[in-house]
Amino acid sequence: MACISCGRASPKHAKFPCPECGAPVERCADCRKNENKYKCQKCGFQGP
Repeated sequence: MACISCGRASPKHAKFPCPECGAPVERCADCRKNENKYKCQKCGFQGP
């Protein structure tokens, strides 16, 4: 799975459930550090 924010595959990533629907979300370390926004592909929840 690739980063939901930037689309890159990265060995340093975090997986967590969407706060709204529980769908899996994966983000790379760079996007987490820069607080890039993401959007859940299942429910459309948006987070920093």
